[in-house]
Parts: sequence; structure tokens; C-alpha cells
Amino acid sequence: MINEFLDMMAGVRGASDNTIISYSHDLNEVNDFIKNPIETATISDLENYIQNCTKRGLSAKTQARRVSSLRRYFRFLILEGVRKDNPAKSIDLPKIEKSLPKELSQNEIKNLLENCNSKPDGIRMRAMIELLYASGLRISELLSLKLTSIINEKTALHITGKGNKDRVVPFHETAQNALSDYLKVREFFTKKGQKSDFLFPSKKGTLIYSRSAFSKALKKHAVVCGISPSKISAHAFRHSFASHLLRNGADLRSVQMLLGHEDLSTTEIYTNIMDDEMKEAVFKNHPLAKRD
Repeated sequence: MINEFLDMMAGVRGASDNTIISYSHDLNEVNDFIKNPIETATISDLENYIQNCTKRGLSAKTQARRVSSLRRYFRFLILEGVRKDNPAKSIDLPKIEKSLPKELSQNEIKNLLENCNSKPDGIRMRAMIELLYASGLRISELLSLKLTSIINEKTALHITGKGNKDRVVPFHETAQNALSDYLKVREFFTKKGQKSDFLFPSKKGTLIYSRSAFSKALKKHAVVCGISPSKISAHAFRHSFASHLLRNGADLRSVQMLLGHEDLSTTEIYTNIMDDEMKEAVFKNHPLAKRD
């Protein structure tokens, strides 16, 4: 039934490829752990599985995702008439502490951009970093961009994000120039006579990088720039985009739309950054705070 569930999530719910892969991994791992078909799992089976996850040192976030996968799968089995109960409902979701996103400073981003060389590889890297920072894209969204994603006379991107939800994100003149420079050398990255719809293609005409491979390439570039690779995460530029916009006066709702967050509460984590800065501003600048 796992395959039927995955087909339903992809076809009916419009779940992304990454989401489908996560569901498949989670459910098949449980299936292997309990040594019986997952459809027959008991509350005890699932509790033992989660305890095993804890022993293996899996993070609370990973465990919460797996419990969520199980709950959704058993809801599907109930709808299909395979089960009458949802044993995963009795499993408590691990508490996840909301941590502030990793953020690159404006000087660090400037450093990363200025140290891209003038060869085709460097021109491409600069265009990719510019678009990440100028548009707040997820890395998966950047890598899956098509030539047709560039709209409004090369001043905006049409993005298909999580759950196949569309949004349009404008980007500034500096990023526009970096993109124009890249488009002049784009053919260097494709085989002669071969066409690819991807904005950043490989020699085979497919995606240039997987998400993990691109993250490694960014970390390698960071080292060249004298920046700790630990600061370069999959979402570092996206977090920096949101944080820097808010610091410069953008409202939370606008940032939510640009990021493609369905729920405003997802965007609200960035208000923690602003709260700290507001406190500092009050302590430093309020007249009553300056008394001896």
C-alpha cells in the first residue's frame, strides 16, 4: 500500500519529488524495523521504532517528520478501508526548539560575489549566488529553473515551489546583470547542438547539480573566500535574504509572499532576529536608558 499512498500524494496532493522521497524512506524504514507489514503496525511497534530513532541520535525534527509521515499514511489506510484506527495519533510529536536561521552578513555575501572568477564557471557561480540572495529561492527551486522561468523582460522569476505552488519574485539590477552575463556563456555548459530547457544545465542537458552537490560547491567557494564553510547551509542565502529585507524595513507579509511560505507562522521565526535588534536599539538609544 505504500506505493499507492505515494502515487496519491504525488497525483492528488501535488507533493514535490523531495517530499515523496522522504515519505518513501520513512515508511519503508518503519516497515523494515517492525519486521511485519507496516499496515498491521501497533502502537507498541511505533513507540519502539521512535525509541530506536532516539537511540540512534536522530534529531527531534527528523523524528517529528517521521511521526507526521506515519500519521498521514494511516489516515490514508483508514480512507482506503484497510484500517479503522490510526496508531500514530497516540505517538507524541517530539518538541522542536525553534532556532534562529544561519545568516550571512552583507559583507560575506559581497565577498562571495566579488571572488567569483571571470571564467564561465565563475560567471555561472556568481549568477547563481546573485539569484539566491536577490530572490530568496530554495536551492531546489534555483536548480530547477527553466529558461522560461525568466519573465518580465528578465526582471523577475516565475517559481514553482513546494506543493507546486506558483509565485513571482522580482530581482534587482545587479542580479539582472549577473544573469545577463551568464546567459552569454550558457552554451559553454551544454554539448554542441544539444538543447536544454534548464537555466543551469549539465553537459547532459539535465540538472547541473543535485542539491547536496551544489551545497558542496558553495562551501568550497566559501573556503576560497576565507569564509567558514559551516556558515554555508542549504538555506543560508534564503535566510539572509529574509533577514536583510526585514532589517531594511520590509513587512513580514511581503517577505512571506516572496519566500512562498503558505503560513505566516513559518516566516515569523525571523521576527526573533528583529526582536533582539529592537531590544538593543532601545537599550542604546532610548533617553531613559542612558541615565547614570
